[in-house]
Amino acid sequence: QLLRFFRRAAALALTGIFLVSVLAVASVPVAAGITLVTGVAFVQVLGILAIEDVGFSALPAVSMIMSLGLTIDFVAHIVVAFQFETGPKMVRLQTAALHTFVPVVQAAVSSFLGFVMLAFSDFQFVVKYFFLVYLLVISLGLFNGLLVTPAVLYCIGSSDDVIGRACLEEREQRQRRSAGVAV
Repeated sequence: QLLRFFRRAAALALTGIFLVSVLAVASVPVAAGITLVTGVAFVQVLGILAIEDVGFSALPAVSMIMSLGLTIDFVAHIVVAFQFETGPKMVRLQTAALHTFVPVVQAAVSSFLGFVMLAFSDFQFVVKYFFLVYLLVISLGLFNGLLVTPAVLYCIGSSDDVIGRACLEEREQRQRRSAGVAV
């Protein structure tokens, strides 16, 4: 019964990630890439938990569903930065990576600091079912966000910078209006 609900919750969460991503980046292929990388990180964590013999119960199931929300944080920053940059694809990718690397690493460090005390618990259950799960989510989320996502963007990201140009034009119009120049 739990496995059926877990699969349904994961599918609904990934569907939600896809739909919100389509709205955020205005590109179905890029939204699919975000969802794919998030799903891959999810499966990676599940695989390592199985190797580490973490039994499947309600606690890791809830943590895993929650991990989808944490993982998207690592993936979405670079994708949105890429979509809203202007220029050739490689330049957009490099600029997006430069602008998002520090915030993504800071998010990982702050998340880690939020749960690191679990590693020192006297109860092995807490270390195994909470600390390990969150450590894997943060580590694999960071790996997928900083290394896998740029590779996926290079392969499926649009080579056209329509969104970035539109944002640049809108910004320039606002600046001209604020300077008193007619548009």
